[in-house]
Amino acid sequence: MIFPALHAGRDGILGMALILQFLAERDTTLDGLLESYPPFVIKKEKAALAGPFDAGKIYEVIRKQEPVTVDTRDGVRAQFGDGWYHVRVSNTEGIVRVIAEAATDERASELVRAARAALAASWR
Repeated sequence: MIFPALHAGRDGILGMALILQFLAERDTTLDGLLESYPPFVIKKEKAALAGPFDAGKIYEVIRKQEPVTVDTRDGVRAQFGDGWYHVRVSNTEGIVRVIAEAATDERASELVRAARAALAASWR
């Protein structure tokens, strides 16, 4: 948890305090809070960096997949109506990380495949 109003560093105790405050304000438990959200599946994969990463090319392919929004502040994150994926070159390893999230395992896997297709196009 980073809370800029307090300081710019990570602060686990602050994160815990904010969660406890949230639970107290809503008179619920952590289990109760978690049960109120729909389940989601997250898939995380990595791929060897196959060459220079061309963000312009990956963006062109992603736009053809018709996402609702695309965020390029940290890699490329494509948001669809029923899930999202994020493609990002690692700063510490020679890999690319691919993360996808959706309501079902099948849709999350589809999003990973779409992300990998966009990534492959960026190396051509």
